[in-house]
Amino acid sequence: MKIVKMIKFFFKKLELAYLLFLRGKKNIKIPLADGINLYADVFRPNGRGPWPAIITAVPYHKDDVAGAESIFETYDYLKAKYVIVLIDLRGHGSSEGITEEPLDCLKEDDLYELVEWCAKQKWSNGKVGMKGESYGGMTALQAATTNPPSLKAIFDFMAPAFFYKNLAFLGGSLNMIGMCGAWLGFMNLITLFPPLYIKNRPDWKELWNKHLDSYLPYLIKPSDHITYDEYWKTLDIPVEKITIPTLIMEGWWDFARDDGFQIYQKVKGPKKLCIGPWVHIFPSLQPLEQIDEVEYGISWFNYWLKGKENQFLKEPALSLYLMGADEWTYADEWPPKNTQEKVYYLEKDGKLTNKPEDIEAKVEYQHIPEVGINSGYMIVYPLGLDYPKDQSQDDAKSLTFDSLALNEPLQIVGAPQINLTLSTDMPDAAITAKLCDLAPNGSSTLISTASRRLSFRKSYSNPTLPEAGKIYEMEMEFFNTDYLIKSGNKLRLSIALSDFPRIFPLPYTGKITLHFGKDYLQKLSLKLIKPNNKKTGQKPEFNPPDLSFMEYLMKGQKEPIMELKYSQNPETNEINVHGETEYEFPLQYLKLPFILNSSYDASIIAGKPDTAKVEANGFANFELEGNYYKISTKQLVSQEKVEIWAKILENNNIYFEKDFEKQLNWVSLGTEET
Repeated sequence: MKIVKMIKFFFKKLELAYLLFLRGKKNIKIPLADGINLYADVFRPNGRGPWPAIITAVPYHKDDVAGAESIFETYDYLKAKYVIVLIDLRGHGSSEGITEEPLDCLKEDDLYELVEWCAKQKWSNGKVGMKGESYGGMTALQAATTNPPSLKAIFDFMAPAFFYKNLAFLGGSLNMIGMCGAWLGFMNLITLFPPLYIKNRPDWKELWNKHLDSYLPYLIKPSDHITYDEYWKTLDIPVEKITIPTLIMEGWWDFARDDGFQIYQKVKGPKKLCIGPWVHIFPSLQPLEQIDEVEYGISWFNYWLKGKENQFLKEPALSLYLMGADEWTYADEWPPKNTQEKVYYLEKDGKLTNKPEDIEAKVEYQHIPEVGINSGYMIVYPLGLDYPKDQSQDDAKSLTFDSLALNEPLQIVGAPQINLTLSTDMPDAAITAKLCDLAPNGSSTLISTASRRLSFRKSYSNPTLPEAGKIYEMEMEFFNTDYLIKSGNKLRLSIALSDFPRIFPLPYTGKITLHFGKDYLQKLSLKLIKPNNKKTGQKPEFNPPDLSFMEYLMKGQKEPIMELKYSQNPETNEINVHGETEYEFPLQYLKLPFILNSSYDASIIAGKPDTAKVEANGFANFELEGNYYKISTKQLVSQEKVEIWAKILENNNIYFEKDFEKQLNWVSLGTEET
């Protein structure tokens, strides 16, 4: 049996080499109307075309990170008889142009032109699809809004579309570890990379130098826009313009899960949403409930680009993983049909009850800035490591309100809402509320989170600072969820003033006061699904991924570093969350392996919110044209400023060096409300 498997692997490897290196063409020039040339790698199936084409357009470099990550799914798409086109976006890798902001690549007409260029090639039958995870999903969505006539379907997984409050400023507070640490630190590094496949590219160093001349870290420009102003509004992807078939895949613990629901609700064409118990990584590589997302995407494109009948229009539109019950379910719409509202009221003694509090009272809560350490960070990079842990440690440092033990299961769907009446003695307060499933043994499982600064209570565009001691009403909406609390457990609501390190805590010491009584509203509103809504006997079914081929090809390579760990210094009382990834890519066109390391540390001294900071570091080592290069970056962000250092060494001599320093003003919003 082992001999048979070895023979099969041998022929698979030969076939992969044939498709990628003989049927694949690197650095194909794509001229754009404004004179800029983009470059793509084009892989064609075995046999005679023409075929439909699938585009992936990303800023993560076809010659290194993106190319290495996509090799296995490229192989599967080629076997399914699709041309795969992997494109470096403007200003990145092998492509011309410049990039100075995170979403530069979504501003141009490039995506429309890329689709129509693919449709006109000899190997193309004129039908084009787009796919991608995260940024690749964003470009697919943006392309679809421009309605290229040849774009017939897209597959977007784990991609944001509304960037201000879902990603950059969570509830009005700066995204700490996910953006300022993980993603922006990573992008600082790879934006400095040269093209790595330089065959027939005598201009590679000239192109690299142009990229370096325009190098601007991605945090610099967006940090001028701390409210939801025209800058952010023009960046939102107008998904309501999409009329082509759209497949959306999301994870309940992904930072873009609410984007997924918003995209689904706004898209005008045929659509489907699948959401599993996942963080921000390919579903085939998840720690929980792995599925073969490549096969899933191929089935989608087979229907819309080839007319092959399959399950997609025969099953309900939403495939949902029911958290708490740990099973897949279907729904026809979101929130599902036949829901009923359930209202809980907060009592001063820490209970969730069915009636509002009649007796006037006040409950004070001091700002504890290290709350949130166990709640899951929704990190962009590295991937797959930041699931929420037991919340009881964070609950103990929060205001908590518990229901009675449930007599029957309670299934919560949609986006719960909370109404609070409060005052503060601080210049501003960032409220975080969490719903948890409290088991009889005391363990607390996170269901969903809501965050909002008191100054943003009315608007994300026009915030007003609260007046000290004045009583305000505010409403917050939780992330969407589909969660079953089992009979015998309790529903817990916790309220705190930090969610470290997911968001930067405000640098203020002080407290909030919740006001109870007949004139004050302290209310939690839920949507519950009725028992008869479940489609008995019907549930989504997915094939597990076959990772044996990946494991075989990775055999003998250096094991990648992927870690996320928590520590506390007993002497200084500093709390630190450290994340790190290191990969070694054995790229066949480089003599030595390409090594990439990206790490970050979010830290705070317990009880001192003004000490919060996040540091991101990265380096890459490689050899190119007989020269040895080391690229290194460092970014340090506090509540008041950002400092960034970038350096490139060529044979241990400085080739490029640039430093940046900028004051940040995201905390100060203006004058108090009058």
